[in-house]
Amino acid sequence: MLYVITGPPAAGKTTYIRDHALPGDIIIDYDTLCQAVTTGTVDKQEWPAHIKKMAHATRFAAITQALKLCSKVDVYLIHGMPDSEALTKYRLNNATIITIDPGRDIVTARVTACRPAAMRAIVDSWYDTYTQEVDMYRDSRGQRSEPRSGHRWRAYRNEFKKRCQAAQQPCHICREPIRYDREGMPDSFELDHYQPVSTHPHLVYDPTNARASHKRCNRARGATPVVQGEWVSANW
Repeated sequence: MLYVITGPPAAGKTTYIRDHALPGDIIIDYDTLCQAVTTGTVDKQEWPAHIKKMAHATRFAAITQALKLCSKVDVYLIHGMPDSEALTKYRLNNATIITIDPGRDIVTARVTACRPAAMRAIVDSWYDTYTQEVDMYRDSRGQRSEPRSGHRWRAYRNEFKKRCQAAQQPCHICREPIRYDREGMPDSFELDHYQPVSTHPHLVYDPTNARASHKRCNRARGATPVVQGEWVSANW
């Protein structure tokens, strides 16, 4: 899976990757590449022109190779302001676009405190003129939600399925038995969210919001409310 991490300077993009990437995942970060091709204590926000040129060439080659591998391993690519051409390329490779944005006031304060003065113009450009062609979900507190893909999602989904199967939980929508012994069929298992992700993205990984459902029932329901009362599936 390819994850493209976008956002303004000082938003926390590197921190997000550090919190989510697993050993063996591929990480492509421009600043890390700049540091990799030189030594010393150069200010990472004011790299010399020849270092930037080298890092750009290395980054381009790394992206080209990573796109060939992202079906087998998870790739995290930091691209703060991808243009339409880049976004199209990423989406053709089934990328998950994740925007990290704690808010303009927070970002401005961080840049003012610990980044070169010229970085402020990039922050203003990101908020004022950058057309965000990305899928961005935030909860009511402005916090980022987690993507439903990659290692964490698969582990979460598989653990929930195992618990539901052990209890032979029926579909919470139609109340009919679920075929836990097969995948991808209309009556097979899917993890449904009682409160839809489109309206409650912060509950993606909340086990109290997880429900066992048929694939067909989940797809037919979409984001509409469940008619029946709350049906709590396997206890966690």
